[in-house]
Amino acid sequence: MPSLAEIRTALADSSPYDWNRIAGWGANAAPVGPALTSVMSTGEYGEVEGWYSRNYSDLLVWERDVVLSIGYGLKVDPEEKRRLHFDWAEKRNWEVTNSFADIRWHGQVVDRMTMWSIDKGSALVPIGDFVPEGQPRYIEPWQYAVAFAIAVAHGNDSQLDYYLSASEQSVRMQQ
Repeated sequence: MPSLAEIRTALADSSPYDWNRIAGWGANAAPVGPALTSVMSTGEYGEVEGWYSRNYSDLLVWERDVVLSIGYGLKVDPEEKRRLHFDWAEKRNWEVTNSFADIRWHGQVVDRMTMWSIDKGSALVPIGDFVPEGQPRYIEPWQYAVAFAIAVAHGNDSQLDYYLSASEQSVRMQQ
């Protein structure tokens, strides 16, 4: 079994065309779970009174080794009512929400990255390391490779670099 570093290297070195998309929603689609179910409220005697379920929107499977996959589009906020506010998004009138992309090995989550869904889902951009205000924010090459594979799968790869730059981030150069 490879280490996490080896999986990240494989992601960074992969071509965005090495991935097969399995649609989780729409015509001829089915959930690409597992779904996450959460209890919202319990009754006086511990019975479940309210719950919600959420799932990934899609799955990418690496064609070179199908034990590696990426589930993405899982909303961080299941209510989807929390819009994030950033100066760079406000000046373009973009809506920004959070979602997860989970890296899976044999179906088990081995890594997770949080992504911004920008401009009503026009792009999924990894969120780089948090840094002091005024400092540049970077994403890692493997994170960019995941975002690029997702963009290619949805036919909007030509816009990824624009949204990455607009979100005031860049890819960290490998040393």
